[in-house]
Amino acid sequence: MSPWFRYYWFNTSTLMSLIAAVILPILAAYESYQHDTASLQ
Repeated sequence: MSPWFRYYWFNTSTLMSLIAAVILPILAAYESYQHDTASLQ
């Protein structure tokens, strides 16, 4: 495995974990928000 590939793979996995850490709580909050508005009506 060449160094640039390892570097690229490391960056991609780091980016994926950052994206997951940002998107997953937003999705969870959006889901609960939709349930709240549905139960209010």
